[in-house]
Amino acid sequence: MIKDCVSVIVPIYNMYHYLEKCLNSILEQTYQNLQVICIDDGSTDRTWELLKEYSKKDNRIEIIHQDNKGVSNARNRGLLQVKGSFFSFIDPDDYISKTMYESLVSLVTRYDADIGCGAMLIENEKGIKELTNEKDVPTERIDGISFLKYMLKREEYRAVGGNCHTKIFRTESFIDEDGKIGISFAEDLMYGEGVLFTTTAMIRARAVVYRNMPLYHYYQRGMSSTHDKEKTLKNMGNVIAYDRAIALMKEERVPLHIQIWAKRFLVYHAILCGRLAIELNQHGNDRMICENMDRYSFAYCITNLLHPSRIWELRRLRKTLGK
Repeated sequence: MIKDCVSVIVPIYNMYHYLEKCLNSILEQTYQNLQVICIDDGSTDRTWELLKEYSKKDNRIEIIHQDNKGVSNARNRGLLQVKGSFFSFIDPDDYISKTMYESLVSLVTRYDADIGCGAMLIENEKGIKELTNEKDVPTERIDGISFLKYMLKREEYRAVGGNCHTKIFRTESFIDEDGKIGISFAEDLMYGEGVLFTTTAMIRARAVVYRNMPLYHYYQRGMSSTHDKEKTLKNMGNVIAYDRAIALMKEERVPLHIQIWAKRFLVYHAILCGRLAIELNQHGNDRMICENMDRYSFAYCITNLLHPSRIWELRRLRKTLGK
């Protein structure tokens, strides 16, 4: 293991037009002790040629080419190559602020934490939006299970988020000395693999430390095509990921006052699938959607008492799809 080195895992599939900005933001970090692991997941554009050019210019870049196996497989492949005492994930159409790793390494080291978290900026064709928290998040180290509350109560803590990108992870806490990975991405999931990974990591973390520093620039590309909507509906969006996260929470005896927020999100994503079913007039998953609405409808209603319109929508969709 390379002391104080951050291993940055970048899974890439046909992102040639975005990749240069992403890589430059990593290489230009004020924190220079980096291992940049780029996995070309079977790209058919000029991604591989660009990666070869960058690897010749900077020996911190390690490149791997594989047949297309999906983003989770690519990230897991990257985890097998980690040499640094910390690791992190960046998607190739995003980029990071110059001080991201300097800030997070300093934070994790100072508080002897397993996970260091920053905040995210949302960027699209309309501009850049900084996410903010309505309430303060503790600035001292906090155990990972307790931190789940801030991760899941999105309306109050929007800047925390459940993604894996705004964070660095202490390697020895999740990968043993023999390179055996104690945590990985679910390769059978089309959506929600990130929140499931991060939930698992939080449950296993001794301590987490957070600062509301906007460090990660997430480029939001709209899901506008019918094909993308059909794929989301077919794979039940994030519903399955939250179902597994809740099962893990139950197994690890995460307090019910934290579980309830994950249950709320499961119903929320079932509602999104219900909307798509109606919009696309595709009702093959209606029964499964209704079952997931019903499972935790009490949790959804209790956590949305200040938003009665959401409760009415749940009832309306349930009635429409349950015919």
